[in-house]
Amino acid sequence: MIPRVAPLLRRALEAEAASFLEALARGETNLDWSSIRELAVPALAVTLYFEGPIEDYAAGVESCLASFLADWGGKLTWYADEDLGRFRPATSRRLTRPIERLRRRDKPMPFYAWTMSAGETFESPSALGFQAHVRGGDLAALSFIRASFPREAFTGDAGAGQFVELVARWSAMLPLAHGYAGPALNQSESDGQMRSWILPGISRRFPGFEIDDCGGTALRGREAIKGVNWLTLVGDRFLERLGGIASLRSRLEPAIQIRLIEGRGALFRLGPRPEEGDLARGEDLPLHRALARTFAPIRMVEHPALGPAEYGSFGPEGTARWLRRFD
Repeated sequence: MIPRVAPLLRRALEAEAASFLEALARGETNLDWSSIRELAVPALAVTLYFEGPIEDYAAGVESCLASFLADWGGKLTWYADEDLGRFRPATSRRLTRPIERLRRRDKPMPFYAWTMSAGETFESPSALGFQAHVRGGDLAALSFIRASFPREAFTGDAGAGQFVELVARWSAMLPLAHGYAGPALNQSESDGQMRSWILPGISRRFPGFEIDDCGGTALRGREAIKGVNWLTLVGDRFLERLGGIASLRSRLEPAIQIRLIEGRGALFRLGPRPEEGDLARGEDLPLHRALARTFAPIRMVEHPALGPAEYGSFGPEGTARWLRRFD
């Protein structure tokens, strides 16, 4: 049964977001994203899925998180992990708890998850954040880290280049299975599922936005990648299924840049800067479509619902359509 508070809160948020939704439907180009800040916040994000026992990835995850905290730790406001069980104000000691946990070998770690963000409240969506699920050799699902940033942190060609270097550097530190990086829509960690009704409308117009359910992707990610984004990471075992790098170079358009991640896989870059696309303006992201076609043999055809149908979100059928948005 859906709690009564859910439809009441949804109606309140719909009223607040009404002008945005109307402008979105009319195809207006000057959308006021701040008007839906309690529902979704545009960001630039990188999500990396990896596999293996903790010994294979602990140092890499620690390095990625330490790098993130060095640059952004002072702006974070909320933290939660498996041991704390709920969100608490971010402190230096709490933010480094995952590093301490990864270093421990005296206590088994079959599963450990944490999240940190910069929202005004712990329920507020934030462009800035870091999430992770790490597993101690569990063969049923992949581990992942996801870091997101305000879009203005990486503007212009120089900013895009800095972001690519960050993604490449982090990818080289992990036993990479696959991943993606580029425009994303962040939601509340505490009740994003309930607020996810706004995402299908946005994604129908802006196909370049990643819609994330990293835990769901991790469950299905051993045999297939989720799809493509501005930057797409593909591990070596998936590259082999596509015939190898030499074969891919011969089949892909020259505008798609390929960067090898030594001993891990490859990074595919679709253009100089991240693009959300805007179908109302005829921006249908042709390079995304070209790469998606080439990667069809390794792409997911099923994924856990990206939002519950009973809340007006994707549901199973809408999720399947979203996965095929570049076909």
